[in-house]
Parts: sequence; structure tokens; C-alpha cells
Amino acid sequence: MTASDSSKQTTLRTRLINIAKIGLTVVAVGYLVYVAKPDQILAYLRVMDKRLLIGILVLKFITDIFKIWKWLILARVEEADFSYWKAFKSFYMGIALAVITPFAIGELGRGALISQEHKAELSGLVMLDKVFDLATVALFSFSGLLVLNGKSGLIVLLIAAYLTGMILIQHLVRLVEKLDFIGIFKLKIVNRLAASIRQVSARIVLQSALLSVVYFSLFYLQAYLIMLSYGESFPLDVVLYFPLITLSTIIPITIGGVGIREGTAILLLRQYGVSEALAFNTFFMHFVIANVVAGLLGAILFLTPQKKSSSPQTVVDRKQG
Repeated sequence: MTASDSSKQTTLRTRLINIAKIGLTVVAVGYLVYVAKPDQILAYLRVMDKRLLIGILVLKFITDIFKIWKWLILARVEEADFSYWKAFKSFYMGIALAVITPFAIGELGRGALISQEHKAELSGLVMLDKVFDLATVALFSFSGLLVLNGKSGLIVLLIAAYLTGMILIQHLVRLVEKLDFIGIFKLKIVNRLAASIRQVSARIVLQSALLSVVYFSLFYLQAYLIMLSYGESFPLDVVLYFPLITLSTIIPITIGGVGIREGTAILLLRQYGVSEALAFNTFFMHFVIANVVAGLLGAILFLTPQKKSSSPQTVVDRKQG
């Protein structure tokens, strides 16, 4: 088989997968709309507090500041003069790609979008950024489960394990690399992630972890306010299920997790008396506000002229913490 034939097969496979995902997304959303009843979905939309919705949109962009700040800190590990504008622009351009991929994996192209010279290194740092996000969502998920099962005292140990894992992440990577019997570190994506982890100091890791915690706290506050904007009140502990709903989008069978996210919300929140229509509306609207709005801004930024930047100054001091 020639390289051309292999490329054609890969392209065809990608197209078929995308077509399948579109089909599954349509089927999943159609089924959920049927379960939630279209008239009830529309009824909730009609009573939605529009002023609160505007406030949630403002909160969304305030929330993004912490994510952009974290990206700026990580990007400066590779490019010391990585600007705030570069961080802002590449973040939203990455979101534009993330909207249509599972667990925002399209966002991995964030680094390549802004710097051709260091695109490989920046892509590795984006992967590290996503690792921090996933670890933080897992922290929130397990913390929620502990509270719901009356074992909230164990959260202190969970947080300690989270921080310890973050601080020792470089040592853990080295250990796994030494014990790599199946050759996983030969994979380009794994090797690139490991290289990025080796570059960051303990201080940067802790800063990134803290910013991730703040970001997701505000992220779930957005979802809770969206739920309240439909005119019904629920106890604050309903938020404890929200991280599990986020984790459900890792399943890569629909575009952007649409349908999976809303279906999981319907299943988990019904014990609080949240109707199918309200659960569907809350998390579909949260997806629109958190991802589609940001993606549209990213799409606009794609149209702005790209500046030819001079050779970036690479960080000299990369001491391990």
C-alpha cells in the first residue's frame, strides 16, 4: 500500500467517523427532546430570566479569565514573551475547534494555531493543561460522591492526594517511564506530554492546579444559575452531580458530548425532582454559553490577520521544583 492510498484511507475513515458522530448526535438529541417533551422545553425557555442570563454570560467571560491565565503561565514555559493577546486569541480559537470534539480534544491544536516555530512544544503544554482540567474534574466528582455518601471528612485526604500528585507529577512520569513494559512512551502524543511535564516547575504546577479549581468552581456556578433562571429553586447540593455530568462527555460518540451530557443530567438529577425538560435545557444552555459562544468568538478571531512574530525567547531557567 502506497503512502497516498494510506492517506486516502485515513481521510475516508475520518469522514465516516464524523458522519457517524453527526448521526448519533441527531438521534441522541431527538430522543432526549422526545423524552423531555418539546412543549415543556419551550415552556421553560419562555419563562427563563433574561436578565439573569445576561449576568451568566458576563460570569462566563470572567470564568474564562482564569483559564486563559493558566494557559499563559504554561505557554511561557516554552515562550517567555508569550503575550496576553496570544493567550486570549489562541484560547478562543482552540475553543472553536473544541466545540465539535469529545472532551474538547480539538483544543490540542491551540498551540499550533498561534506559533509554528514551537507548535509541538506548545501542543504538549496544551495536553498538560487538559490533564490538569481532567484531574480537577475528577477531584470535584469524587468529592461530590463522598459528600453524597456522608463521608465528607475524607475530602481532606482527597485534596491532599490531588496536591501531592500534582507536586510529584514529574517524578511519577519518570517512574512510569522506567516501568514502561508495553512501550507506551514510544507513542508521539505520550512522549510529547511527558516532555512538557518535565519542563514545568512545582510552582507552575500548583498555580495551574489552583487556577483549575477556581475555573471549575465558577463553571459549575454558571450551570447552577442557569438552572435557577428557569424559575425553580433547588438545593445547592444538586451541584455535586455536575462534575459527573462533565465526565460523561469523555465518551467520544457524539459531537461535543451533546446528547450524552444532557442524558446524564436527566438520569442523575431526577432524584432532586428536576424534570427531564429542565435538566435538558440547563445543560444544553450551559454548553451553548460555555462553548458555542466562546467558539463563535474563536471563529471570528480566526478571521483576524496573523502577525508574523519574531523568534520567541525560550525560557532559560527551567529548574525542576
